[in-house]
Parts: sequence; C-alpha cells; structure tokens
Amino acid sequence: MKLSYLAAAGLALVALTALPAAAATQDQRTIVVIANGSVGIVGPAQWTLGVEVKDDSARAAMRSSAGTMTRVRSALLRAGVPAAQLVVSTTVGPDEQEEPGSFDAFVAERTISLTIAGPRRAALLIDKATTAGANYVSGPELSDAQQGELNNQAIEAALDAARAKADAVARKTGVTLGSVLAVEEGLGYDGFDRYSGRFYATVAVEFAVF
Repeated sequence: MKLSYLAAAGLALVALTALPAAAATQDQRTIVVIANGSVGIVGPAQWTLGVEVKDDSARAAMRSSAGTMTRVRSALLRAGVPAAQLVVSTTVGPDEQEEPGSFDAFVAERTISLTIAGPRRAALLIDKATTAGANYVSGPELSDAQQGELNNQAIEAALDAARAKADAVARKTGVTLGSVLAVEEGLGYDGFDRYSGRFYATVAVEFAVF
C-alpha cells in the first residue's frame, strides 16, 4: 500500500474551509498550515507466520505443508522462541475460482501466531521463518489500546510539525505567531501502514497572527 497524502500538504498557507468555526474575529489575520507526523511501533505486536501449499491433491498439499512447517518451527526454536508459543493451526480446502462452486486445486495452510517484542525481533524471526520455507506472513496486529496510543503520538508529532511550519511562515511574512484557533485532523493518510511499520497523521491548524 502506498501512502497517499493530501495534495495540498506541502502548502504552508492555505484557505481551509474544513476547519471548525474559530474564535477569531472577522478582521483577525490567521495562518493555516497542513502538516504530517508519524511514529514507529516500539512495543510488542502479534504476527502470524506460516505455509500455504497448493496442489491437485488435498493429501499432497497437507503432506508438503507439514514438512515445511516442521522446518519453520525448528528455525524459530533455534532463534529462541519457546515451544509453547509455536502452536500450529491447520486448514485445508478448495482453491475456489471466480465461478461459484468451482475450484481447480486444494490449498493447505499451516500457521503460527505469536507475540513478538519489537520490530527488530520481528524482522529476525520473519527472516528465519522465510528462509526455512514460510511463504505466509501477516502482521503486525495491534491491540485497540496500542493503536489509540500510537495514533495520539502521531497527531502530537503532526501538531509539532505544524507549529514549526507556522513559525517559519510568520518570520518570513513579518508577523508574530499567536495561539491555536482551530485544529482539523484526518485530512490525508491517517493510521497504520504495515509496510513502513509506522502510524501516520495529518492535521490542519489555524493560528492567530498579529
């Protein structure tokens, strides 16, 4: 997934109608800036590693996936993952085609879900698993509490960036930056991007100037 920011995000001074009504008087001058912020994940998260095998025979798909998963588990054990965390979930079913009820093969899937302490540890274990034959990786999955905290941190980073941008505009135009009159968030890409492992936020902030 590519990050898609608001087209006007690079502008320092814009006319923004999406901001809520501010306390500014009709003749008060203001500066409106749009800024982005992001924060990386540093805590534990849930990952799923596994093996998917497609074959004309359901039995053959199961047998092949079992052999590969044995190697994946061994690699994770050698990397220090406790055996109690390496519980394998297994499913097998038809590889369905676009036409309802039709399929041309069977897919066997064996997966392990485990909590990994941080991005560096996750990268190590993913490399170990894929080298051993894993071809399915999903994650990180975060709790609601984690997502909420990271979202708040990303917004705070975006607000800091907005103030820095507004300060630069104020100095360049010979005015003094005042208080925040209004804030609007969710104008660009907001949320977690799995490819970068970061939470992103975009805010528009209206400042009084004098």
